[in-house]
Order: sequence, then C-alpha cells, then structure tokens
Amino acid sequence: MSVTFIVDADLPRTAKLEPCLCAQMSPVWASLFRGECDNWAALRADADPSCTQCAGSGIECVEHDERPQVNLANLNAAIVARVLGIDLDGGNGAMDLATLRRGLLRARNATQPAEFRAGMQTDRVSVPGFCRGDLVKVLARFDGLVEAAQRLGVTRIVWQ
Repeated sequence: MSVTFIVDADLPRTAKLEPCLCAQMSPVWASLFRGECDNWAALRADADPSCTQCAGSGIECVEHDERPQVNLANLNAAIVARVLGIDLDGGNGAMDLATLRRGLLRARNATQPAEFRAGMQTDRVSVPGFCRGDLVKVLARFDGLVEAAQRLGVTRIVWQ
C-alpha cells in the first residue's frame, strides 16, 4: 500500500503503447519496455491470444496520469506527513500550497545539522529507519511537487 500526493490539476490522461505482460517471456519485451528497440512485431509470437488487454497482439494501450505526484510507501508517507504537519488519519485529504511550503521550511530546518541551525528553535527529526539523507531527498521531491503546482496555477495538493 502507498500514499500518493498529487497536484490537484485537471490534466488530460495520455495513452501510451506498452508491451503487454502476457508477452513478457518474449526476448524483446524488456528492451521494448525500456525503449531500447522498436521491434513491436516480435511480441505477437509470444503473446497470449486470449489476453483481454492486448487481444493477442502483445501491445496494450495504457493510460497514464500526467499530474505531477510523489508516491510513498505507507510507513514513509506517515513519517514525512508527520514532519510536514499533514494529518493522514482521515485517508484522502488536501492541503493548500502555502501550508505545505511552511511545512517544508520547518522540515528543512529540522533536518539541518546543529552547526547550520545555530540560534533556531526547531524540533530535531529523529525517526528510526529513516535517515536524514533520505528525508532530505523526499523533501526535495515535495519541493518539485510545489514548483509543478505553481507552474500549473494550482493552489493545493491532494493525497489518496
């Protein structure tokens, strides 16, 4: 299970051709999936003719949500949410960008080594199993989410 934090924008979903899982034993499947080759016809030989996703062609059309997002495993999401001041207890929710920015500033200050925090009144972040470096990386992903929301003119982030 995971929690996905998404920019609350109404963007169209995009369709993309991908190799179907029914043909994953094909020698070219992984190369096609990684975009390293374009021999799509080779998938048909290894595809399941009764597959409901590709109808035996080995190629399926998959819709992708293009909204900027950060997806975290439940435990990591709970840790980061606590640091950012987000209440995940209700399941789905929303937060305006200004509140999220304030949470990011507090979290960033709390993750700095003591020599960089001289004179600041902050609570230290100490979570077993989640080192400061990992937290800093996740906070950077949230910074990117806030920047994407601003570019799109969106005022809030939702999670589900």
